[in-house]
Amino acid sequence: SVGSSELRGDCRIDLSDSRPRIVSNLEAPLIQLDDFHARGWSPVRESGREAGGPSSAKGLVKILSHESLSSFDADVRLKVDSVRSGMDILGGGLGHLEVADSRLTLHELSLDIPGGEFKGSFLFHPKPNGRLDWDAEIGAEGVDVGVLARRMNPDSPVGGVAHVALDLGARDVLSRVPEIGHATGSLNLDLCPENFDAGPVDLWATNLALAVLAKLDHRSHSEVNCLVARLKVENGIIIPETLGLDTTAVRVVANGKIDLPKGVYDLRLIPIPKRPQMLTVRVPLGVKGTLANPEIDMGRMPVVHSLVGLTGSTLLFPARALVGHHLPADGSDICPCVKGRGE
Repeated sequence: SVGSSELRGDCRIDLSDSRPRIVSNLEAPLIQLDDFHARGWSPVRESGREAGGPSSAKGLVKILSHESLSSFDADVRLKVDSVRSGMDILGGGLGHLEVADSRLTLHELSLDIPGGEFKGSFLFHPKPNGRLDWDAEIGAEGVDVGVLARRMNPDSPVGGVAHVALDLGARDVLSRVPEIGHATGSLNLDLCPENFDAGPVDLWATNLALAVLAKLDHRSHSEVNCLVARLKVENGIIIPETLGLDTTAVRVVANGKIDLPKGVYDLRLIPIPKRPQMLTVRVPLGVKGTLANPEIDMGRMPVVHSLVGLTGSTLLFPARALVGHHLPADGSDICPCVKGRGE
């Protein structure tokens, strides 16, 4: 026990074989983070160097190397009823970690976090030839965005709900750490924030003068309703099957790809204002170039013609609705987590 934190259970270390084996089953009724003061100590920091720098990364790679993970076996199970930071309740959960034959496997990770649930599993297998297998599966349902926002800024008014499903992995890649640039799989995201200002989106998507007027007129205040992404990843190339953003004033759809191995964008975004506006500029926006230095290209093709190429974004953002005149301000026709559509 340390302060109000208490850890119970058993641990066995078997040294009878050439490769030590650790078996542990632990349970904590409460972990209070304020009870632990690291005072700058880091398990991967070299003496005299700052944690978080290049030496920390090298130290972590060394700990997770084939040589290190093949030197022992382990089977560790941990259950935590409650984790707190000060008076904030961060949740609880359980996990099962195994190390065997240089494979590190997180078989089960289940966390009850404020406003939602997080589940995941992970495989990390470094090989003696410097190559690597890895897999990651993550699912988060009904996560309270407001709790996360207030952890960064206690006065943040942002709220809402997020759902995330990630399934990525790579086989026999020449790498020492998992990199999305080698990955194949999928990433799905539904984000429905509350009290999130959409001004920058509308500033681009609609006529400049009208957007400025909306900023001055609080009755025209615009907020983000949802972000919906269905992304396929093939060898580090991200291809949107569905990608769209909906605000109270405008809807945006996108297609194209992001090439992570080469570090380049090639996206086309189409804004559709929801309210009839005589001066509205509804032009496509191209985003190309490198990830570090993207180039913005304002297209000249009319929106209706631009939508012809967006066949991959028609599942949740149907083209016939985009070019119509009855797009609901709250995005209730497409937003999966708007009240009444997924809660």
